[in-house]
Amino acid sequence: MDYVNNCLVALTGAIVIFIMLLITADVVLRFFFNSPIDWTLDISEILLLYIPFLTAAWVLKNDGHIRVDILYNMFSPRFRGVLNLLNSFLGMIVFLLITWYGAQVTSDLLSKHILELRLGIPTFAIIVIIPIGSFLLFLQYLKLTLNIFTNQVQGSFSKSSNKSISKK
Repeated sequence: MDYVNNCLVALTGAIVIFIMLLITADVVLRFFFNSPIDWTLDISEILLLYIPFLTAAWVLKNDGHIRVDILYNMFSPRFRGVLNLLNSFLGMIVFLLITWYGAQVTSDLLSKHILELRLGIPTFAIIVIIPIGSFLLFLQYLKLTLNIFTNQVQGSFSKSSNKSISKK
C-alpha cells in the first residue's frame, strides 16, 4: 500500500509539472504567435481533479491533513484516542460510500458511452479517479482504524496490568 501511494505521489508531481509546462507553452504561444493551445484549459481541469484523489491516502498516512486541535489538546490522551478511533472509523465509512457511489456513476457513464464535449474523451475516464482515490483513502483509513484500535486495546491492557502490579 505504501509503495502504491508513493508511486501515485510521484505521478502527481509529474502531472503538476505537465500542467505547469502546458500552461506556460499556451501563454507563450498565445502571446508571441497568437496561436494558443485550444485544449489547455480542458486538460488542466481534468488533471486538477486527479491531484487530490491520487494523493489523499498518502497525506492521511503521513498525518498531513488539517486538524483543528484547540479543544483536542485539552482532552486526556485516552479520550483523544477514542476521538481518533471514531474519526478514522467514520472516515473509513464515508470513503467506502464514496467509492461505492463513484463506481456506480463510473459504470453508468461507461455503459452510456458519454463523451466530454470539447475533447471527446469518455467521461468515465475522467470520473474513474474518484472511486479509485476514494478506495485508496478507505484502505488507508481502515489501516489507521486497526492501528488505533490495536494501540487502544494494548494500552488498556498495559495500564490495567501496571495498576495491578503497583497495587501489590
